[in-house]
Amino acid sequence: MKGNKVLIIAEAGVNHNGSLTMARQLIDKAAEAGADFIKFQTFVAADLVTKSASKAGYQIKNTKGTRQFEMLKKLELNEQDHVILKKHASLRKIQFLSTAFDEKSIQLLKKLKIKTGKIPSGEITSLPYLVRMAHSFNKIILSTGMSDIAEIDDALKILYKNGVRKKNITVMHCTSEYPAPFENVNLLAVFKFKEVNVASIIFILMVILITIVPYSSNNYKFIILIPFLTITMLFLKNNYVLFNIRKQ
Repeated sequence: MKGNKVLIIAEAGVNHNGSLTMARQLIDKAAEAGADFIKFQTFVAADLVTKSASKAGYQIKNTKGTRQFEMLKKLELNEQDHVILKKHASLRKIQFLSTAFDEKSIQLLKKLKIKTGKIPSGEITSLPYLVRMAHSFNKIILSTGMSDIAEIDDALKILYKNGVRKKNITVMHCTSEYPAPFENVNLLAVFKFKEVNVASIIFILMVILITIVPYSSNNYKFIILIPFLTITMLFLKNNYVLFNIRKQ
């Protein structure tokens, strides 16, 4: 929270479908909507999945093909793409963020002088990854989907031990379901974070992440956030696309 302002992260993710033109349009729409940050995903498909890895059920339903590698390869953004998008975001006066999923991607974002590193939920138990992120970015946003309190605490201790200051770490409460049913959102978990981490994580910043239906913008779901806006929220992160339905 900046003063009394909730910071909005517009999650473009891979909704550009591999198109640089569409990625720029996503930046434009996020800026026009008043978002503070635009966030993409940075990865090398060959370093992330095997060629035989199957898609998740929701991915098969919403995209063509059955293999992760084929899908991700089409969604990669190369170094020049990142340079162009970061510059475009600066021109539109919106801050550029991206989640790095592998070593090469971490190094690319570091080279681009990105100050804040975003750790995806799937890497919260990866010691080498956490250490590299701690050494590469001044600030860290840590997603916690599929994690228990002990795993979150362990990840934070690794980040602290490797030089990230407590006040520079933001923890995201995440629901790793796409879409996330209301009954599984569990916003009260943010208070559990406070309770468990009072001794060792005094300066932790609390964050809410609400998972919106993929390929759609169902903003009515934000009604469940109202009681939390003045209590714990620093960031609100929302996925969005340019069109309601898009096949890959």
